[in-house]
Parts: sequence; C-alpha cells; structure tokens
Amino acid sequence: MTGGREERTASSNAAREGHPPARGGVGRIATVTGAVILTAGAILAIGDMLHTSNPRAAVPGAGGAAVEIEARNYGFVPTTVVVPANATVTITVRNRSISTHTFTSEQLGADALIPPGETRTFTVHTGGRGTIDFYCRFHENFGMRGHLAIR
Repeated sequence: MTGGREERTASSNAAREGHPPARGGVGRIATVTGAVILTAGAILAIGDMLHTSNPRAAVPGAGGAAVEIEARNYGFVPTTVVVPANATVTITVRNRSISTHTFTSEQLGADALIPPGETRTFTVHTGGRGTIDFYCRFHENFGMRGHLAIR
C-alpha cells in the first residue's frame, strides 16, 4: 500500500476480473516453436509415406539387375520394386534411419540386421513370375514391409 491506496499489478487485476495472468513471452515462444516442430514432422512423415508408395523398377546391369532399397524410420523406400523373372538380382539395402532394422524374407532366405548408416547386399535368383515379400522384424507391426514384384 502506498498512501492508503492499494497498489495493483497487471496479474492481480487480471485475477480479480476472472482472467488468468498474462503469460510471458518465453512461454508463448515455446508454444509456437512446439507447434511448428510438430507440423514440420507431420509434413515430412506424409511426404515420406507418399514417396514409399511409388513402385520402382530394378535397373538392368551387366549380369543381372540391381535394386536399391532404403530402410527409413518405419518403412522401406520403395515398398514395391519390379524385378525381371528368371534373373539374378542384386538387392542393396541402406539403413537411413536412427534405428536398427532388419531385411527379412523367408522366400529369399534372408534375415540381416542392419544398424543405422550401414548397408547390406544380397544376390538372389528370382525364378518365375510372382511376389517376394520382405519386412523388418522389429517394425513390421508399424507397416515396415514391402515386396519384389517379379514380372
């Protein structure tokens, strides 16, 4: 009190009028920053999903065809690779994520552990027309699977 009068602050006036006290600039900046980060993450995840859904053809080479597949956070890119029938195909799997993944396929007899930043290469003979499925043992429940379409 000063001179018999009560000194009022902005927060005491706001509380008396039923409004919460004004938040400082730091809280507001943190809220906006969090919203921006969440939005950017959602946009990148959607873009990654759209990119993984496009089938890609194997690249013919001397002595067979070559396929490159990336293991990302919870998906393979691409999820579908078209390979020729009755051909020798070299499959290179690169782990571009921060998690360890596997490239597992019972049909190929493959089950390789691939730590972050590492690459594994497989050479297979495709046989006749059909589909060869592959997946990550750790993240299959998150949708981390794909297939080779043999044509």
